Amino acid sequence: MPSVTLPERGRSHDEATVRRLALRQALGRLTARQRTFEVRDLWSGQTWKAPLTISKRDLGGEWFLRPSPDGLHLIYANWGNSRHKPYSVLVDMEKGRTTELDSGWFPVSVGDGGRPVVLAKPYDTTTRVRVTGGRPITVKEFTYGFSALGPDGRTLARIGTTFDPAARPMVQKDRTIVTIDAVDGGRERKTPIDGLPKELSPSRLGAWVSDTEVTMLAVPESPRPNLTSALYAVDVHTGRTRQLRRFDARMDNGVLPGLVQ
Repeated sequence: MPSVTLPERGRSHDEATVRRLALRQALGRLTARQRTFEVRDLWSGQTWKAPLTISKRDLGGEWFLRPSPDGLHLIYANWGNSRHKPYSVLVDMEKGRTTELDSGWFPVSVGDGGRPVVLAKPYDTTTRVRVTGGRPITVKEFTYGFSALGPDGRTLARIGTTFDPAARPMVQKDRTIVTIDAVDGGRERKTPIDGLPKELSPSRLGAWVSDTEVTMLAVPESPRPNLTSALYAVDVHTGRTRQLRRFDARMDNGVLPGLVQ
């Protein structure tokens, strides 16, 4: 897929970053008639079809799709329903091959070339995280909300939370970003998010736009006229944010390139 050369920082840089995300994050969709996945390169228009067929009974279950940055590998996970068991597969769109994954783990991300694969398994008060080829580490929080794996092949980020049994809800986001070493574990790093308007709340993370910046969707704390969601890049070391794009009301429920759903 063709690359995009980014200009100097500033407004033009932000716009180009959004275009690069849109170009690099190929669009995966489930075709109702064919019951399989197609990936379309937003730059060239080329498409690839997954070498598997989704049964009609599977369509009623809860399922997840995780594309690699170049879109040529996908993780398809189906949590199952009363008629079938959960299953998870890694799909090589270019070579037309599938590899079965552990269905008991939630898919977080997959890298270009099909590796590394990051999986998570929440328990009551902790979450196990596993990167292919490594041993699981433990996060002291129940969460599915991780970013994709960082460019260094070991950093995962998540939006920080607090827990208060007397509060409603008991778990609340605290406007911080937390990073962990998904390979070796160890101490977490928690950094306050800086520069995010107070009327917007961090919602979820996604792809990385640089070695230290990860995409973050921020949504309105409460409905207000002319207030919509926005996509930011947040530096996981400093917490500084810069807005990449403001979405109009029609995009609030859409699928945004580069974000972990």
